[in-house]
Amino acid sequence: MFSGPVASPHVLAEYERLVPGAAERMIGCHLRSEAVAADAVERLSRAEAVAVLTGAIGAQVLTVGALIAGAILISAGHTVGAFAAIVPGVLGAASQVVAAARRGA
Repeated sequence: MFSGPVASPHVLAEYERLVPGAAERMIGCHLRSEAVAADAVERLSRAEAVAVLTGAIGAQVLTVGALIAGAILISAGHTVGAFAAIVPGVLGAASQVVAAARRGA
């Protein structure tokens, strides 16, 4: 028995003595496993980046939409409705500013 990603050279030599080619197959298996793990991390990172970008764009669209709706409601004389539309828009804008400041810090 051994611990670690690959057996020690002594153990590999013993495997090789018992089954010719075993050491090469064991190392090859380890290298393939590492490549698969690296590929999975890369794909997850890419997916996370897309999700963050999509969320940021969605938040901006909702913020701008709320502010535009508030302006239209004010011009139509519906101040309570305008307030109800503008408050979430302002909070959305503030949250985006705070998130940008945290990323920059």
